[in-house]
Amino acid sequence: VLNTTAVFPSANTHLTVFPDGVSAPNASNLNPAAGTVVPNLVITKLGSGGRVAIRNNSGTVDVLSDVAGWFG
Repeated sequence: VLNTTAVFPSANTHLTVFPDGVSAPNASNLNPAAGTVVPNLVITKLGSGGRVAIRNNSGTVDVLSDVAGWFG
């Protein structure tokens, strides 16, 4: 479980958080407009080496992601 925040994207975009080493799913986790700060709680599995990947659809964006918990 991650608290992931998109910070001041340069364009309207969407971010997808998913297990590292697999194809990105079609669903997005955050949908920020340009120049905004948008947080969201994300639940995803871990991928290769215990990592996650974050895909940005367009423009540039700073991303903060903190582990909020885990289960399994």
